[in-house]
Amino acid sequence: MVNIYGFEFSLTWIALLFLTYSIFFIWIIGKIEKKFNKKKERIKELEEALLQKDNILQENIEKNTKEKDFIENLLESSKKFTDKFESEEIEQKKKTEKSRIQRGKEFEWQIYNHYNNLGYQVENRSAKYKKLDGGIDILAKKGNLYTLIQCKNFAPTTKIKHNLVKEFHANCIDFINKNSKKLNDENTKFLLVISNYESLEISALHYLNDKINKCEYLEIKYIEE
Repeated sequence: MVNIYGFEFSLTWIALLFLTYSIFFIWIIGKIEKKFNKKKERIKELEEALLQKDNILQENIEKNTKEKDFIENLLESSKKFTDKFESEEIEQKKKTEKSRIQRGKEFEWQIYNHYNNLGYQVENRSAKYKKLDGGIDILAKKGNLYTLIQCKNFAPTTKIKHNLVKEFHANCIDFINKNSKKLNDENTKFLLVISNYESLEISALHYLNDKINKCEYLEIKYIEE
């Protein structure tokens, strides 16, 4: 028997009690350790999930960066191509416009030479005065008779409309008024010289054929130099 604070306990009972407490303590420690291990595993899982998300995020960033670079390169290439195409198109338009203007000037000189060979006194007002020619390209004179000429070297697909003929008619009247000492309705002829009859629109043809108007037309084929 063992006396503890006035109480007597048998060794067997004390041993049993100690064993019980030891088992309980070990069980408690096991429980705590088990919970700790679960939390540790959960933390590890969360860390792995976070790392995985971080990797996915990084991959997406890299992917988006590559896509952005690809799109920027594509846009840059597209811009260069567009700029080159527009530049070539503008250059082609300039060449076409230059060719059209050149053909117009050549046709004016052709008409100048035509009337000069017919014995007219001829002035190429378009070449002399350029945009200040008052809409009269050629002035041809024989004796006391004057012919006010406008030259149109249009392709058949480019139509001469009636408003262009009306404008020429008005320019001729204005020219007579400014030179009334020499020119009048009786001694002055209005002539639209064209290189292609097909370029005349129906409305323009009707206007030219109207006897009320003094304006006439003549087709002379363009001879390319």
